[in-house]
Amino acid sequence: MPRIKEKLGDRSLGVAKDLGKRLGKKTSGHRAAAQPPWTLYYNPHCGTCLKVKERLESRGVQPKIVEYMKDPLSVKTLERILKKMGLGPAAITRFKEPFWMEKALDPDRLGRKEWLEMLAEHPFLIQRPIVETKERAVVARPPEETDSLFSEQ
Repeated sequence: MPRIKEKLGDRSLGVAKDLGKRLGKKTSGHRAAAQPPWTLYYNPHCGTCLKVKERLESRGVQPKIVEYMKDPLSVKTLERILKKMGLGPAAITRFKEPFWMEKALDPDRLGRKEWLEMLAEHPFLIQRPIVETKERAVVARPPEETDSLFSEQ
């Protein structure tokens, strides 16, 4: 479309609409409102993750799937998720993991930056599943936790 606009100026929208009509497509002068992006931070071996994926799909949401064990989350991504939750790193940490207990880590002594770096380096410590939308994020345990996200639409 940029090339059309370059050649036709302000008439480009009318040309695009006309082309759409000739191709049998409904067009309007306005773009359709896009569904807010949904991201599911997911482990395919987790039963709860599978239930959440099915729950979202049954409500018409096709989330972007991030297998965070294969593609670990960055500190920046973790910060964004926590900001949307309005919580600290403890909200997404799996404290029952043997690694956590073997290291005898004390949450009260871990700085936020150090904690997030640890989660980024050891993704198995991240609670799952996490569902993120444009405005909010939740740990979807139980899967019904996702219901509150639908009020955004």
